[in-house]
Amino acid sequence: MSYLVRGLPVMRAAAQRAAPRAPVAVARRNMGGHAPVEYEGVDKVVRDVLPEDWQVVLAILGGYFMLYPISKIFSGGKKPEAAPVASSGGGSIPSIVDDSFEAWSKVPGNMEKWEAEVSKM
Repeated sequence: MSYLVRGLPVMRAAAQRAAPRAPVAVARRNMGGHAPVEYEGVDKVVRDVLPEDWQVVLAILGGYFMLYPISKIFSGGKKPEAAPVASSGGGSIPSIVDDSFEAWSKVPGNMEKWEAEVSKM
């Protein structure tokens, strides 16, 4: 008898799972749109040409994407960089690690210029 009593809940659960059930009613959604809108002014002119929302979105995005190439065409590109001025040896002092410093320092008066520059630092 104890086996029978212990097995009843298991058999009851199996019977309930196997019993046919009524289908659950689910509300049907038709994804309804919005009511027709009456446009005025500039919106009416645009909507006469582009009646759907997706067409207006594509036109706006196309306008934004066309601004970049147009700005590149009219900007003239990069400005040329100014070439560095070549030193004539008259007033510029080369770096002490530069190869030309030794020859520059042998010219009379150049070491005094270099000492004056160093003292300013």
